[in-house]
Amino acid sequence: MVKKTIQKTYTPEESKKLAEDSQLRNLRDHLHNIPDPTVFFEVGEHVDLGGLIDPVISEIFDNGKYYKIHYKRMGAQNHYSDKDKIYEEDGHWDWISIEKKVSQPKEFSDWDAGKYRLNFMNQEMSSLLNKIYSFGVDFEPDYQRGYVWSLEDKQELIASIFQGIDIGKFVFVVLPWRSSTSTSYEILDGKQRLSTIKEFKESRFKFNGLYWHELSNRDRNFFIQIPVSVAEIREGASRENIINQFIRLNSFGKVMDKSHLDLVKNMLKGSENA
Repeated sequence: MVKKTIQKTYTPEESKKLAEDSQLRNLRDHLHNIPDPTVFFEVGEHVDLGGLIDPVISEIFDNGKYYKIHYKRMGAQNHYSDKDKIYEEDGHWDWISIEKKVSQPKEFSDWDAGKYRLNFMNQEMSSLLNKIYSFGVDFEPDYQRGYVWSLEDKQELIASIFQGIDIGKFVFVVLPWRSSTSTSYEILDGKQRLSTIKEFKESRFKFNGLYWHELSNRDRNFFIQIPVSVAEIREGASRENIINQFIRLNSFGKVMDKSHLDLVKNMLKGSENA
């Protein structure tokens, strides 16, 4: 005899309470990941929260780490709902997710910058090489520096590739089409790395005593299948946009101090000897 499973049917009010309790439990379970607040909200304060309509702070918990919020929305996500009706509900959110309402904010976003906004994607090394040999890459646009890497620098890059270590991002500018023999790209960021990869593929220097053409098929396949992160600035970007990107890509961060690198290298030696 097959035993029938009886499923409880919940009223809209019960479903709403269950959803709210589940959200609150999940929030409390992950509360240790929420940093101490630097922004505080008051009961009755109108805030911004995703696509919710008129969210208002109704309760404060754990010294402002999370809040109960009363809000409205059109329709609901169950069969009891009328999609054109306004529903009022409550929920709990951490302070990171909530935004202050600002009456006349100063704005910095450049929404007209689509021609030079960078969207990175993963490609195999073979696609990077295909850009060079099938479409052509200008390695020496006037804003680029010369070739400055030593043989040791180049061998370090090849070692990183064979060890599966990230080698950074590559950015290309898509050039206007002129003829079937013209180059299609110029390298904006990653010139030293890209030229090194090109030279190694052309057997212009050795790695661990071997040229590219002397490597095993397994090593060559490993190399060309390595994923790399690539972005393109679309054709039509102004020279100002391109140079601005170059400056910003090469202005952030600081070169790590050699003493710290030596310290980390010693840590590596220690782990190898353990």
